[in-house]
This record gives sequence, C-alpha cells and structure tokens, in this order.
Amino acid sequence: MAIKGKVGLVKAVISGTELVVTNPKSKGTSEEVTIGFAYISGPSWRRDQGDPFAWAAREFLRKLLIGQLVRFKPVFTGPSGRQFCQVEMKGNVDVGLELVKKGYATVRENAAEEASAYVTAMSEAVAAKVGIHGSPDSPEATNPPIISDYDTDVLSENLQGKRVKALVEYVRDGSFWYLILFPSHIRIPFQPAGIKCPRWVVGDSGSDASAAQTRTAEPGAIQAKWAVESRLLHRTVTVTILGRDNIGVFVGDVRTAAGGDIAKLLVTEGLARLMPWSLSLCGEGSALRTAQAGAQEKRRGIWKDWKPEPIKQGVGNAFSGTVCEVHSGDTLSVKKEDGTIVRVWLSSVRAPRLAPRMDWAKAEPWAVESWDWLRKKTIGKACNVTVDYIVDSTQAQMPDRYFVTLVCGKNNVALLAVKEGYCTVGRHRADDMQRSPVYDQLVAAEVRAKDIKKGMHKETEAPIHHINNLAQAKNTARSHEILRMVKDKPSLSGIVMGASSGHRVTVLIQKPIHAHVAVVIQGVQSPSVREKEPLAREATQFTRALLMNRQVQVTLNSTDKWGSFLGSVEYQKKDLGMTLLESGMGTISHRNPPQQMVWAQQKAKEARLGIWNIATELAVDTSVIGTCDKPQIVEGEISSLDRASRGRNDDPLLFLFRLAGPMPRVTPAVCATLATVTEDTVYKGMFVAVPLAQSVDYTRGRVLSISSDNESCRVQLIDQGPTKVYGLRELLGPLPSDLAHIPPHVYMGRLAEIAIPDSARGAFDDTFDEACKSKMTVLSFGFIDQAQTTLACFLYNNRRDAERYSTNSYNSFLVSDGIACVLPVKRRPAMPITDRIQTLRRGMTKVEDQAHQDRKGIWMHGYGGIESDEEDY
Repeated sequence: MAIKGKVGLVKAVISGTELVVTNPKSKGTSEEVTIGFAYISGPSWRRDQGDPFAWAAREFLRKLLIGQLVRFKPVFTGPSGRQFCQVEMKGNVDVGLELVKKGYATVRENAAEEASAYVTAMSEAVAAKVGIHGSPDSPEATNPPIISDYDTDVLSENLQGKRVKALVEYVRDGSFWYLILFPSHIRIPFQPAGIKCPRWVVGDSGSDASAAQTRTAEPGAIQAKWAVESRLLHRTVTVTILGRDNIGVFVGDVRTAAGGDIAKLLVTEGLARLMPWSLSLCGEGSALRTAQAGAQEKRRGIWKDWKPEPIKQGVGNAFSGTVCEVHSGDTLSVKKEDGTIVRVWLSSVRAPRLAPRMDWAKAEPWAVESWDWLRKKTIGKACNVTVDYIVDSTQAQMPDRYFVTLVCGKNNVALLAVKEGYCTVGRHRADDMQRSPVYDQLVAAEVRAKDIKKGMHKETEAPIHHINNLAQAKNTARSHEILRMVKDKPSLSGIVMGASSGHRVTVLIQKPIHAHVAVVIQGVQSPSVREKEPLAREATQFTRALLMNRQVQVTLNSTDKWGSFLGSVEYQKKDLGMTLLESGMGTISHRNPPQQMVWAQQKAKEARLGIWNIATELAVDTSVIGTCDKPQIVEGEISSLDRASRGRNDDPLLFLFRLAGPMPRVTPAVCATLATVTEDTVYKGMFVAVPLAQSVDYTRGRVLSISSDNESCRVQLIDQGPTKVYGLRELLGPLPSDLAHIPPHVYMGRLAEIAIPDSARGAFDDTFDEACKSKMTVLSFGFIDQAQTTLACFLYNNRRDAERYSTNSYNSFLVSDGIACVLPVKRRPAMPITDRIQTLRRGMTKVEDQAHQDRKGIWMHGYGGIESDEEDY
C-alpha cells in the first residue's frame, strides 16, 4: 500500500540508513534535507572508521536509490531535528523493509505496531544468516580503508593514461570533486580536463575583523554544482587520468555509465568555460570549443551578457601563392597570384627568434635550425593560405599581422613544424577563439615531440653559429683574405639572404668561410635604388623573388674598394647576370662584354622589356646634336644663362639656343590624364609636365636628380632650357610616350675647347651678351656630359664659315681678343679629338699665340691664369 508523503530525489547516500533528498525541480536552488529510516537502525559508516558491514550497507542503498525519485513520510523527529521517515521507491517498494530483508538493518526495540512487517523480515534474515546476521569474518563485514595519504608522483605515474572506475564521493563545485578509485579505494581530488566552473568565493561578512567569513556564489556556481551532483554524485564513473596540476589535483576525462561527457554538457549549457592548460591534455578540445561557441551565441548560463569581438575584415579569406621568403621559423612572405607579396605568421605557433642584422651568434637557441627547416620545406613552393585571425600592430607605422594556416601540398606547415620540434604551441586565453583551427592537433603534436625529444626538445644543447657579417661591414682586408682562401675553388655553395639591388645580393656561405658576403654581379648593372632610377625597386624585387633563401653557386673573382665581392651567381644552372639582361632588368657595364651578354641585352631591347620600355633619355635629333666625327650645323637664337641657371660650378660658357619653329606644348587635355608625382612614383629620367612661372600652362621636363628627403628634384626643362628645382607635388607625370619622344626645342650648349679665367669673366659677359643679340650658327659636336644635357659647340656668324670649319668662330674671337684661352688637353671632357676638332684647336692655338705676343687681355702680364683655375670642365 502506497504511503502519502513528499516526493524527493535521492541526491546522496550518507550511510546504509541515511539519505540526502532534494526537490527535483529546484535544480539546487532550494535547501536539501537529510532523512533517516524509521523503525530501523544499521551500521554507521565513516571514512576513518565504521561499524562492520557499513560499507556494504551503504553500497547496497547507493546502487538502489541514487538518482531515484522516492516518496517519504516523516514518522518522528529526533532530538537533533532530523526526520526519520518511511521511504518508498518506484513500485511502492518499502526501502527500509528491503534493508532489513538483506540483513543490512535491524528493527528498533521501540518500533510501533506498524513495523510488524519489519520484525517478520528480520526474523527471516536472522534465520538465513544474511548481512550482519552472518559470519563476522565474511568479506562484507570488513570495510575497505579509504586511503588519503599517498605519494602523488607515484600514483600519477601509475595512473597516467589509464581508465579506472571511480565513485564521485564529494562535489565542491562543478569542476572540483573528490573521487574514490576502485578497487584501491584511494581518495583523490579531481578536475575534469579542459573546463572550469564558477565557484564560491570566500569573503568577510563585515568590517569587523572577528566577523565570520561568508561564501558568495559566483554567477552560475549553484547551477553548475547541481548539474554535476544530479548526474554524478555517489555514482560510479569511468575516469581516464591525463595529468595533474602543481598542487596535486588530478586532471582527466570523465564518462558516465551511459558514456556521457559531463565536461561537454557543462560547456554546452554555459555552466563552464574552457581552461587552456588542461584542455591541451584531452582529445576533445575541438568539440569543447565548438560547444562553448554555441553557448556564447545562445547566451546561455555565464554567457548571458557575452558580447562577441568584432570580426576583422580579412579573417577567413583564402588565397593561393608561392612562398618567396622565409623570415624566421614561423614567419614567411607569400607571393599571391596577382603578384602582390604579403607577410604572414603561422597560427598559434612560435619559433625561436633570429637576431637582427643576421647576427646569428645572438639568436635564440634553435632559431637558425628552425628557420633553415622551414626554408627547405616551403621556399619556392606553391601553397594555399587561409587567414585565421589578425592581430593589431603595436607600432603605428607597421601593418597588422596576419596569422594563417599555410598548406604546402597536403601538409599543414605549422603542424609539421611542431611535430619536428622546430616550433612550440602558443597559449591562448580560454575565451580567446583567435587560434588555429587545428589547435588541439598542434598541442598533441607538441606533447609527442617532447616525448620523443625531437628538434629543440633534444637533451643536447643547441648549436652555436659563428658567422661573420661582411655584407654590412666594410672590411676590405678580410675580403682579400677570403678571396685568397677560395682562389682554388671554382664555386662555393651558399644561400641568398637578401638583395639590395638587382645585381647585388647577400649570400650566406657556411663552408669554408662561415660568413655573410655581398656579391656584385660582374659586368651587369641594374637600376640604382639610391639614385631613384626607373624600375630600381622592380629589379630588386625581381632578384629577391628569383633567389631569396634559395641555394646558389657563387664564383668570387675580385673585390671592390668597399670590400664587396665581384663575381657571378648561378641558380638552377642559370646565370643571374644573363637573366637580368634577358629580362630587361639590367644593362651591360663591362667594357669588353662577352658576345652572349651583348646578344641577351639586344634581345631585351628589341622586345622592349623592363627598362627598355621606359623612356628616360631625350629623343635624339641627329640633325641637331651631331657627333665628334660628324658635327651638325644649326641656326637659332642664342641666349645667355643667369648665374642661378649655370649650376653649382657657375660655368660662364653655358648658353641656350632655341630652334626655329613652334615649341611642343603639354595641353590641358594631356595634363588632365596625368597624376601628381609622388615619392613612390618618381624616378631618375622621368618625363614630367612642369608648371611655367606666372602661367597656368605646362611644359615638358626630365628629372635629373632627386633630393635625399624625396621632397624635391632637379628638372631639365626640355623646351625652355635651364634646369630648376621643383617640389615633387608641383609636377605631373609621367608624360605619354608620344610626347616624351619629341626632340627638345631648346638645347644647352657650351663653348667648346676654350676656358675663361676668373680675371676675364667681366669682359666675357659683356662680349657674350652683345653677341646674343644677333642670330648665330651653331656647330654641334654632341653631348659632353653623361646626362646628355649640354652640347659642345662652336658659334659662327654665318653658315658658310661653319661648313668650312673656319677659324672665324666666336670661340676663336674670344681667344684672339685675350678673353679666353685654348683648353688644355688634360682638362678636356671625355670626348675624342677628331680631325675636325684638331683642326679647330690648331687654328685657335695660332690666334692664342698671337694674342700672347700682343699682350692682349689675359696675356697683358704674360700669364693667362688658366692653370690656377680649379673649375672642373
């Protein structure tokens, strides 16, 4: 017959006759009640001691009732306030009566008449000699000792990785329990791996120092504890010990009898957060992170006020490319399919750091080995890159850092690096989801690498690398010494570590010289970055993309005055110098180049590759410029230059002559299509549109040089004459090729083969200003400077004298009047003395001798003064 009473859930079994019952709907929020059984008494169990059969009685009752709903009716209340009840379980089974039948309880002497069934059951148990009515020597009579004093290290070593049965004896909070292991009955503190639940915080109840301390529950602590107690307290579970913390608390994986994962349940319900250090021990890290992400999105439990971090633009992007440079064991540069180069970091791993400026002696242990391993595995190989997360740069001038998963072939490079022991796994906060998608595999790989002692986990000390850096230090003596050392070796094996220009690379040669050396390709010149020549950056990047971090063969032939080596670099059986010429990224600098170099340059020039596709030289009008062998005769207007336009040498012999006909114009329509010149776009030889003073019009110009601060440049005004300095943002460019290839309308000339002493400057200026008032005929012998801005000229009053190379030139007139003297041969510009020039020089020498005899001008005192003139012609 069913009793009428309260319904409760059996939360715990204290002994064979005591239960802890709670409201099944309260979820731990209401107080629980401890009840005893009416009419009966049984053996008392404690951890340190207990009556015979106490453990057996408790185990019987635990297995019978734990987690079950029961109906209990209070019969009487003891002196301590504890209620003694009649308890029924499912099926109207009287639990007290069952204890008596099994011999785990006896009927009290003062039992009421309602206990007659108990008396009958006890008589039957006594007759059957079961339980406490049996032999005192039976196994059930002995309570197993609960061991709390043990060697933690020994126990941890014995249990590591093993699955054992255990009883959840006590739950302090959702993630800290006490277990009794079977069959040893050792009592251990335990935490489920990978999680941490809210707990109770101990604090003072008031300002009084003598006030009792109170325990305040963190948000979610009560619910987390209830979730564990209602499922695991006093239940048998399967535990896999995975490790322990530094205070002796064991950490492991827990499975219920039905195979459930309590850690995943707590995380899913938002009652626990992840603990990175212990998460790395279990194999369910990915599942737990997914569960936490789901709880956060649904705002469950402790995540009710959670706000997700904004996802940065670019996270999740994927692209393909080729690894073009390895900076360290975890940092690379990838050239994307569109040609752009991005620097990326491997997600969630860290490699030892290399020292700056290739000072390997100061690098962290194993840094060089880590870099070299990654270089061999990835350089030059195709890869797929996925951006996992982005970290803001700590420096304003530096870009954000992109942490990626990089896959070469079928291999995750970060995972492979950790397996080989060349990288360690970075630690993230529990709520930090910015990590590698294979983070758990990385952790497992690191544990494995440490176990088998691979890479940096070896017991031996890391090698020390003594490498001389001769690439940055100007050590000519050391370079000569190395050259003598390797003179018998046809080539040396090395690794390209950098490129400062297209034809200059830094190579690491370990054997036999153990040094970083600068190698300049002999006979080939690439555009100079320092001089801001066109395609200088592109040529440098071309060489870097071709050779960076790759194995090459180097031949050292000689050294220059800075200690750099002149020689050749061979890669994949190809010569770097020939490659530069063939691609238009270099020009021949050798005086007597091999024919194959000439052919390679000519082929690139005909195909207009690289620098041959950029106009940097003035269009040559052979009818104006002329050469030393074939001078040209041109008629035009002559004008002198002011001191500011003469340059820093203040050369008085410079002048301008303007051709007949209309001057080329840069129309407003053309200007509208041009961009403002900037530091990144300007280069030496660039054709630009230059604003005219006090006008809205533009004229053509050519950049001759760029200031060191990249703010201004000196520009040759192609159709105006002199050179001037302009700010970069005043210019527009580059000019279209059809406009750039029009020959100049104005040329700068210099009176050839004469010199003006300082004492005659005033007389010369007066004479020349008078001469400029009339049209003159110019006899041009070509450019006298490498920049091709100034022509060597003789001036005549008529074309007939110029055609006959007469001595009646204006140059001869200045010499005959004692205003100028014939320029000594040793001070002539680098122009050959042809027969025509020699004829003109002989004629001027005769009139100079006559002026000397007549004591004219500078020869008044018998000395012309030109030997003391320090001007550089």
